[in-house]
Amino acid sequence: MSDEGAFPDFVKDLLAVEDKRRDSLEARGSSMITVSASLVTLLVALGAFVTDRRGFKLPDAARPPLSVAVVAFVVAAVLGIATYIPQPARMTDPVALSGLLPKYWSKGDDFAQKKIAVTRLEQLAALQKANDWKARALLAAVAVQLVAVGALAWAVLGLL
Repeated sequence: MSDEGAFPDFVKDLLAVEDKRRDSLEARGSSMITVSASLVTLLVALGAFVTDRRGFKLPDAARPPLSVAVVAFVVAAVLGIATYIPQPARMTDPVALSGLLPKYWSKGDDFAQKKIAVTRLEQLAALQKANDWKARALLAAVAVQLVAVGALAWAVLGLL
């Protein structure tokens, strides 16, 4: 590989890494949705089963933490869903590019490599910004899910 191609190839590799990061964030967001939804379903089913028993009265002390747990699991699921919100991406406009290409033909391969590298850097910046947003949503989902698990543990301990 020539020195001239090293930088464009490096930028191309960075873009591929950021694409993998996006896929990873979305996969973890999906896991957050699944876990939160499952635990909310379990809580509701358990609540229906237990409260259906004769003579059962949910202690007043258990209501607030159970309420917090349900709300927090729902918020965590919503934040997990937020990792799937499409983000704007900086893409090359094919019509504009076709208008520019005739001017660029005579400038040679070196110019083309540099122009491609700059375009990929612009795409990388947009993708990183979108992925950073998804990462913050995922981090918030994890934090809220931890609150939910803590509230659930608090409620269970109050029932014992």
